Parts: sequence; structure tokens; C-alpha cells
Amino acid sequence: MAEEKVPESWIGEHVGLLIGAQAEPVQGELLEVNDRGVVISYLHNLEEFKTPRDIGEHVEPLFLPFFYPWHSVVAIHKMPMEGK
Repeated sequence: MAEEKVPESWIGEHVGLLIGAQAEPVQGELLEVNDRGVVISYLHNLEEFKTPRDIGEHVEPLFLPFFYPWHSVVAIHKMPMEGK
């Protein structure tokens, strides 16, 4: 059985990162892994989803790619699938 390269094999999956000295949690879809760091698709306008809205008002999610260099990544893990 061939070994999967982690985290490269997680590209396209939902991952969690701990970033910086404070180990701030960040989640998103893993887009890229390279020798410089990782890129995840991050929900940029999360606060807009927390704001109460009028009935029928819709807010489109705004996902942006964010690069995190390896020196700032404390940990990375694959998020569990919902419903499991």
C-alpha cells in the first residue's frame, strides 16, 4: 500500500490550522501545499453572517485564498466529515 503524502493528499479537503504564537485556529478548504507554506480558501466575510438580517435578505459568502508560510503554521489537521 502506497503511503499518502500528508498534508498534500488533503488538497480539496476541509482543514484546520493553528497559526502563530497564539495558535489562532483557522479553517478552510486546502488549496495548495508547497515548500513555502499552505494556501486555504478562507471565509472572509464571516462577520456579515453573524449580523441579523431582514427576512429574505441574502449575503453571498466571500471565500478568498490565504497563504500561510510554514514558519507561522503551528499545526494542520484534516477536519472530520460532518455526520461522522
